[in-house]
Amino acid sequence: MDSKLLNIIIEDLKIRFPVATISRDLQISKGIVSEYINNKKVPSQNFVKLFEKHYNIDVNTYQNEKTNKVTEEDLFALEVINRHDELMLKSKTYKGHIEGLIDKALVKITSSKENFVEYLKSKED
Repeated sequence: MDSKLLNIIIEDLKIRFPVATISRDLQISKGIVSEYINNKKVPSQNFVKLFEKHYNIDVNTYQNEKTNKVTEEDLFALEVINRHDELMLKSKTYKGHIEGLIDKALVKITSSKENFVEYLKSKED
């Protein structure tokens, strides 16, 4: 078990004060429990066994069920990434389209881009 799974289980068990509660329930120091929860140390096999027994869960079964599911947060993140990619693609396409239109307009207005630039410069004076 890693801290991510531990935190998922804690959330699912609705443990309000996890460090104090787990420490009290399993008779383990708050410092060690805090290190496990905050990913400072990998939970020991002894901790995992005590945790499973006290909270009546099987960490391996729990891990397979929880880590293979796509969460709402995962779906939202994927949607944001896809939307971002769409906008970037549209932005590049849009930019290319606008540049094409400008080029066509320049050709219509003047015989070449250079003549148009000269025309603009003459208007600045």
